[in-house]
Amino acid sequence: TDGINAQNLRQRLPLTPAAGDETRDLITAINAMMDRLEKAFGEIKCFTSDVSHELRNPLFALKGTIEVALTDQIAGEEYHRVLHDCMEQVNGLIKMVNDLFLISRFELKNVALELSDLNLSEVLDDLYDFFLPLAREKRIQCAMERSDIVRVKADKTKIYQLMSNLIENGIKFTPEGGAVTMRLSADDDDAAATFTVSDNGPGIAEAELPHIFNRFYRVDKARTGSAPRGSGLGLYICKQIAEAHGGSIAAESNKDKGVSFIVKLPIN
Repeated sequence: TDGINAQNLRQRLPLTPAAGDETRDLITAINAMMDRLEKAFGEIKCFTSDVSHELRNPLFALKGTIEVALTDQIAGEEYHRVLHDCMEQVNGLIKMVNDLFLISRFELKNVALELSDLNLSEVLDDLYDFFLPLAREKRIQCAMERSDIVRVKADKTKIYQLMSNLIENGIKFTPEGGAVTMRLSADDDDAAATFTVSDNGPGIAEAELPHIFNRFYRVDKARTGSAPRGSGLGLYICKQIAEAHGGSIAAESNKDKGVSFIVKLPIN
C-alpha cells in the first residue's frame, strides 16, 4: 500500500492463494476501493481538461476581437459591431460557467428542488409560443400534440430548462423546411408523464446515441450542419434534471429520418 499514490492509482494488492479468509476479504475491499478512486480521479482529470479546452477557445476569440478593435482605425459604427460581437461571446461564456456550476451541484448531490404541483401542458404551451417565431424564421413546421392536463410534482424552473433545451435543439438542428413535433401525454399504467421532441433532420448515428448525454460530447458535423455548435453540456444537464426528479431521458433514431428525445417523469 505504500506504493499507492495519486500518480500510481493503478496499483493493486496481490491476492495470493495462501491468504486467509479475513486477509482475502480485506485485500478485495481495498482493491475495490482503489477501483473507485481511480475512476473518480480519472473523471476529475478529464473534466478539468475539458473545461480548460472549452473556456480557452472563446476567451482567445474574445481577446482577438478586442485586439483588432484596439489596433485598427475603425469608425464608430464598426466599434458598435465589435462590442456587440464581444457581448455575444461574453454571454456565451457566462452561460457555460452557469452550466458548469449547475453540473458541479448535481454531481455533489447539492441541488435543492423546489417542488410544486405543475401542469406540464401549460409549460409546453408557453414554450411552444416562445419558440414558434424562431421555427417560422427557419421555415420549420412546428407541431404540438398534448393532453390537456399532465400533472407532476416538480421544480418549475428546472423543468422549463429541460423542455426548452430539447425544443431549442430540435429547431436548431433541423434544416430549413423541416419539421419538429412536440408530444406530451400521461400514462396511468406506468404512472409517468412522457414528453417527446422529434425532428426530421439528419439524425444521429447509432454509434453516437449512447454517448450524447455525456459532458462535452458533441455529435459530428452531419448532425449540426451550419448550426452553431454548443458547449456539449445541454443534454448532460437535461439528463441530470430528469434523474433528479426520479425520471429518465433517452434518444432514439426515427424510422424515416431524424431523432427523437423522450423524457419520462413520474406522475406521483
